[in-house]
Amino acid sequence: MAHEQWLLLALVGLGMGLQAMAKDFDFYYYVSQWPGSYCAQSGKGCCLPTTGEPDENFFIVGLYATTSVGAVLRKCPNEQSFDFSKLEDLEESLSDVWSSIKCPSNNGQSMWKSLWKNNGVCSNLGLFEYFVQGIIIHREINLIKALRIHGIVPDGRLYQLADIKKALKIELGEEVGIRCSTNLEGNFQLYEVYVCIDKHDATSVIPCPSLPNFKCSDEIRFPTFDIQMLEKNVTSNSLNLQVE
Repeated sequence: MAHEQWLLLALVGLGMGLQAMAKDFDFYYYVSQWPGSYCAQSGKGCCLPTTGEPDENFFIVGLYATTSVGAVLRKCPNEQSFDFSKLEDLEESLSDVWSSIKCPSNNGQSMWKSLWKNNGVCSNLGLFEYFVQGIIIHREINLIKALRIHGIVPDGRLYQLADIKKALKIELGEEVGIRCSTNLEGNFQLYEVYVCIDKHDATSVIPCPSLPNFKCSDEIRFPTFDIQMLEKNVTSNSLNLQVE
């Protein structure tokens, strides 16, 4: 998407106005996943989405309404059902950065629907707003750029976990949570990044009231990722993806 188009979309999303925040949660966890780690740990491979090539970047996992003790809210009462036609203007951006590479290949709609029904309904954002805000946060914090500034690149090498956290704190201004997975050889690798976001504007990075405590080693791998890793196992009617 051209920069001018994206800027217009972002401004429209922000201009819509966020719905009044309820008092049943305190902040959002914004969660991103490194697709190279997904491909390296699944044992089932990773597949090219039916919508085409995604970005070679972190993928958005979700924006989660969370309490001060780190409890993520789920399945809140909400009258707004998932209607993909309301997201059609976002389809290109969703396919680029909020993509599914689970096999068999799919178009991501099942993942977005599951996320909305389980978590988005708790966000006090409308359906369109919820996904717009996730995309805005992704582009604003730019995790891959933040790491590369400090010489941390997805080349398959080992990096100090403390160095990864330090780099992201410098660039984002606050501490983040790091979730590790293990590859097929049992080595820990960078899998997900948790960033705490202000519940009032659903955009600003804030000090985390609570950070998840995931098991990692002192040194973790940052696996490579490129489009050539994605199998072209296309099944057009495959809509059974569950949120990881």
